[in-house]
Amino acid sequence: MIGDEPANPIIRHTVDELGGQHTEILSHGLTIRQYFVAQAMQGMLASESEESGFYKVGQVAAKACEVVDACLAEELRTRE
Repeated sequence: MIGDEPANPIIRHTVDELGGQHTEILSHGLTIRQYFVAQAMQGMLASESEESGFYKVGQVAAKACEVVDACLAEELRTRE
């Protein structure tokens, strides 16, 4: 599924004594979806004000997931 790929994996590249190259994933970290949700939540919380209003605690995560899922769906649709 789109968005399940690691956003910033930690990878180690090594070369053995015979010159063979090896790649090892040390950590997968956050998925792309998780990373985008965190960024969306950060933007939503940073833009709150008395004029625009404040989010209720449960609304921030739900709305961020909704926005990111729509973006990922659009990305998948436009790839084809």
